[in-house]
Amino acid sequence: MVADYQAGETVAIKLNFNDSIAGGGTSGYGDDDAYVDALPQVANALIRGLLVFGMAEEDIWLYDA
Repeated sequence: MVADYQAGETVAIKLNFNDSIAGGGTSGYGDDDAYVDALPQVANALIRGLLVFGMAEEDIWLYDA
């Protein structure tokens, strides 16, 4: 939990970019398929919340396997 966070501890957030660009092209979010696109606003909101709770920016890692 963030309440137990101590400086130097890290948190890793696994993002999912599987449908961030439709069909592997370059059209971005303008597609009309039924899939949910990977939106940066979700990750930004999560990071902003962690920072508000006092987590250090360098202790937040984002990745996609």
